[in-house]
Amino acid sequence: MISIGGVIGTGVFLGVSQSLYTGGPLGLLLGYSIVGTVVYAGIISVSEIVAWLPRVGGIVRLAGLYVDPAFGFAMGWNCWYNWAITLPAEISAATVLMNDYFDPKWNWLFTLAMLSVAVGINCFGARLYGRLEFWFAMLRVLSAFIVIVSAYLDTVRAPQTGRIGFRYWIEPGPFAQFKGVQGNIGQFLGFWTVLIQACYSFFGVEVPDVAGGEVINASKNIPRAIRRIWIRILLFYVLAVFAAGLLVPHNACELYPAGNAPCIPFIIALRKVGWVGLSHVVNGAFVASAWSAAASDVYISSRYMFFLARCGHVWPVCGRLFRHKKPSTDDPPWIKTPPPQGDSETYANDTMELGLVQPAVTTPNNTDI
Repeated sequence: MISIGGVIGTGVFLGVSQSLYTGGPLGLLLGYSIVGTVVYAGIISVSEIVAWLPRVGGIVRLAGLYVDPAFGFAMGWNCWYNWAITLPAEISAATVLMNDYFDPKWNWLFTLAMLSVAVGINCFGARLYGRLEFWFAMLRVLSAFIVIVSAYLDTVRAPQTGRIGFRYWIEPGPFAQFKGVQGNIGQFLGFWTVLIQACYSFFGVEVPDVAGGEVINASKNIPRAIRRIWIRILLFYVLAVFAAGLLVPHNACELYPAGNAPCIPFIIALRKVGWVGLSHVVNGAFVASAWSAAASDVYISSRYMFFLARCGHVWPVCGRLFRHKKPSTDDPPWIKTPPPQGDSETYANDTMELGLVQPAVTTPNNTDI
C-alpha cells in the first residue's frame, strides 16, 4: 500500500493546477504520461539492484559502487537536499488548504503542529511510521477514487452545467499558449514546462528502495512492492490529470486565485456544480495527504543522511542509530574477497561481470562468464 500511495502529496493534487494552466489538458496528459513511463523504467531498474543488495548502504552506496564514489556523493547530497526542502513545501501547501476552514492568521499554529507531528512520528522508529503511513496511503487511494468518480459524474451528468465531456478540449483548446507566446512554439513551451512540474510530482516512487535495509525479506518484498508502482502512476497521475483537464478550462481564473483559497481543479469543479459539501471532504483528504507526505519527507531525508554518513560523506554522528542497532553496510563479497592466486586477471573480469549478475558465481572456475 505504501508503494502505491506513499508520498502522494501536493505534487499531484495542488501542483496539477499550475500544470493545467501552463500546458492545457492535452499537454498536461502527455507530460505526466511521458514522465511516468520514464520513472517506471528507472525505478524498476534500480529496485532490481536494491532487492539484491538491500543493506549495502542504500542508493548512495550503489551509485558509488557501480558508477563512481563522486557520483554517489553528489547524488546523496542532492537527494537529501531535495527532501529537506520538500518538507516545508508540503506543510506550506497543507496550511494553505486549511484556509478553507480557518482564518489565515492561524497558519503559524497549523505549520508548527504539522511539523512537530511529522518529525515526532519519525522519532519512534520505522515500525510506527510504517503503520501510520499504511493508513495514510489508503486514504490517498480513497481520495483518488473519490476524485475520479466525482469527475466522471461531473462530466457526464452535472446537475447545473449539464454534460461537459471534452468541451474544454475544444474551447479554449487542448494546449495553452505559454506566457502569451503564440503558435506551436508557445504550445511546446507550455508542454515542456509541464514536464518539469511532472518530475516534481513523481518524487517519492523510490520509497521502497530507500527503505530496503529495513524491509523484512527484501529480496521478495521489494520486487512485490515495486510491481505495484504502475498502479500508482496510472491511478494517481494519468487518470487524475486526465480528469482535471476535463473538469476545468486551462484559462480559468480560479487556477490562480488572488488570495489564499485552494486552487485545486477538482475542488473548483465540485463547487461550480454545487457540491460544496463533497468539496470540503475532498479538500480535507488533500490536507491529510500533504500532512502525511511531510512525515514521509522526514523519513526519506533522514535515510539519505544515514547513507551519506555510512559512506563517509558526512559526519559519522549522522549515522548513529537508537538502541545501538545498525544494519549491515558491509561491501559485497566480491569486493572484499582476495583474488585467487595465479588467476588475478580472470578474477577481475569475473567480478566486473558479477556486479551485474549474482554473487554466487564468485569462484575461480567461472572463467567463461
